[in-house]
Amino acid sequence: MDELTSLFYNKNADILQEKYNSSFPEYINLFKKFFQLGTTVLDIGSGSGRDLNILMNQGFDAYGLEPSENMIQTSIKQYKDLTNRVLIGSLPNSIPFNVSTRLWNNILASSVLQHIPDSDIYKSIIAINNLLKSDGILIISVPTEYPEIINNRDKDGRQFYIRSKGEYIQLFKDMGFKLEYESVNNDALNRDNTVWTTLILKK
Repeated sequence: MDELTSLFYNKNADILQEKYNSSFPEYINLFKKFFQLGTTVLDIGSGSGRDLNILMNQGFDAYGLEPSENMIQTSIKQYKDLTNRVLIGSLPNSIPFNVSTRLWNNILASSVLQHIPDSDIYKSIIAINNLLKSDGILIISVPTEYPEIINNRDKDGRQFYIRSKGEYIQLFKDMGFKLEYESVNNDALNRDNTVWTTLILKK
């Protein structure tokens, strides 16, 4: 995550915690359908901790990876069970040793890949591939339409790269992933001109 994007999340952690925890995107309903109960899940970009908390409550052995120290602290404050389950790190190169040296049954990457520049997106997919077990399941959720992106920055200064659903599918197919499910949904926070795509892929 670049400096301006990191600054936004660290500066607004408390506000974002409340905002994100008030919404429930469609992909949350897919965890128990596509992830085998009791298996491991790595939530890359765990943010507010909402999804990680849901995964743990559903019976998954779930851990989070999050680049913003302040977001980690607010998530643990909100969800005490996340203590010692969220590590600081990010794609593609800042993955802590105790995450990178194990293989995960499942990976969730929600609202993450749009912050990764074109120069790093393929390296990030390689990193995901290296973390995931053979036959493992990956869920990604990304905005494929988003307003007011200028020079790959949104109005809050965050690094933002809008790619089409087809581009994401092809990137993962090139790495050997198989598409299991896709859906396109309006924004869970009801923001105008914002469309999210969910893809479920099998290694």
